[in-house]
Amino acid sequence: MILLCFNFQDDYRAYDLHKSELYKPEQTFHPPTVKFGNSTTFQDDFVPQEIKPRQIFKPSSVVKRSTAPFNGITSHRLDYIPHQLELKFERPKEVCKPTDQRFEDLTTHRYDFQGLIGETAKICRPVHTRVTQSAHFEGNTEFRECFQPWEIPSPEVKKVPEYVPPTGSMLLNSTSHPDYVPCQANHVVPIRPVSQRRKQFSFPRKKHHEGRFSSMGKWSSRTY
Repeated sequence: MILLCFNFQDDYRAYDLHKSELYKPEQTFHPPTVKFGNSTTFQDDFVPQEIKPRQIFKPSSVVKRSTAPFNGITSHRLDYIPHQLELKFERPKEVCKPTDQRFEDLTTHRYDFQGLIGETAKICRPVHTRVTQSAHFEGNTEFRECFQPWEIPSPEVKKVPEYVPPTGSMLLNSTSHPDYVPCQANHVVPIRPVSQRRKQFSFPRKKHHEGRFSSMGKWSSRTY
């Protein structure tokens, strides 16, 4: 008998693990049975007070009936004075009387335009002449008749004269040569005395400001 087992069951087997004990002490909360006696700042400062209803100033909507009898007198009845109106003029109606003349039944159009017979209008359109296919096409246009080709002369070439060198020798003198002639000037003797050589002496290593301010030490607190 061959037992077929999956790889997962062979590799990952269940281990007997024990649950670790908790070292934290158990804290079981028991709600208090006594009512909390301390009051808050809101309860101390804002004491509940009884709200009294305000007095209503609006008049009552109940209609009060008057005990006096109703006179029915108004301002119109006291101030209005009745006046007697004049009789209206009536114009008598005119009686239509038919005319004894016969009705012509003519209008301005019938009277002025009596329909006279005139000449028929002539057609101003020119007579259309069909071009037959047997006609020879000349091929001339207005441009060909007016603008005919003409010969353009070739441009004239200007003849350059041949260079002829001048005869004789050339004087190489300019305006500067005859005007500015070189002059022979003598050297000026210097007037200053002859400089004497200084004696050689050893140069001190200390600087000028170090020897000057060595005796002063620290700087004084003098205000400038």
